Amino acid sequence: MGAPAAAAGAPPPGGGAALRGLPLVGPWTAESALLWGVGLADAYPIGDVALLRAARRAYADATLDRQSLARLAEAWQPARGWAARLLWTDLLGVAGAGVTKP
Repeated sequence: MGAPAAAAGAPPPGGGAALRGLPLVGPWTAESALLWGVGLADAYPIGDVALLRAARRAYADATLDRQSLARLAEAWQPARGWAARLLWTDLLGVAGAGVTKP
């Protein structure tokens, strides 16, 4: 029999480091795969431009940069992925406002 399947939301063996070892897979791609593909609650796609834009809006701080956001996100552990999803939802809710379906 094979190895037991990983629990939903559990990082794969080696986590993001194993994914980053694949050709053309960087930190953002690895963390995004862990967040959206595996459902890892603390996966944080550092450097995500939409996430930065959403955080600037949510914190009312147009000067917030990627490094500052990464430091801010440390306080969100162990649920950085959920915090990111909430920020994206807030941003997309605003972006989609006023759009009517044909």
